[in-house]
Amino acid sequence: MLTIDLLYYGERSTDLFNTFTQQERADRLYNNPSKYLAWITQTVKDVGRSFDLLVGQRGVDPKRIGLMGSSRGAIASAIVGGADRRLNAVILLYGGHFIDTERGHLPAACPANYIGRISPRPLLMINGTQDVIMLKDTSVVPLQRLAKPPRQILWAETGHTGMPQDYVPNLIQWLRENLK
Repeated sequence: MLTIDLLYYGERSTDLFNTFTQQERADRLYNNPSKYLAWITQTVKDVGRSFDLLVGQRGVDPKRIGLMGSSRGAIASAIVGGADRRLNAVILLYGGHFIDTERGHLPAACPANYIGRISPRPLLMINGTQDVIMLKDTSVVPLQRLAKPPRQILWAETGHTGMPQDYVPNLIQWLRENLK
């Protein structure tokens, strides 16, 4: 499974964020349509290049490569999974359409316009029933409704992160069944 090291986050952090609060990220990235679109576009390119590296230089079977993202990485993975048909399975952990501090994004950077394109490849979505960032009724369920089969939707009794250990065997089994 590929996972994304998102530009502006983690090891690829820059001076764009100082505090990494939801409000700061919304103000400086998510609510800046041109910057956000460029960020999504770069993420799609990064995943495509990662796929090429795995196949071309590491000899990985292209039929056994999937993509997994968590939180904002899940939003990006919904877009990448719909855009790059080479990925054979997609897992979205604690993702949704948007967070409550977002005022909107361009259609080309909207996961709602891509999640249905993941099909006929398998999609697994795991979200938390107590998530206060990706709100179930306004962000998660509407996006889940746009996902087409084959899809599996699981709800964990958690907040925004921290998948319970008893979900791990289900996740591994799902990978075994879908990345043969």
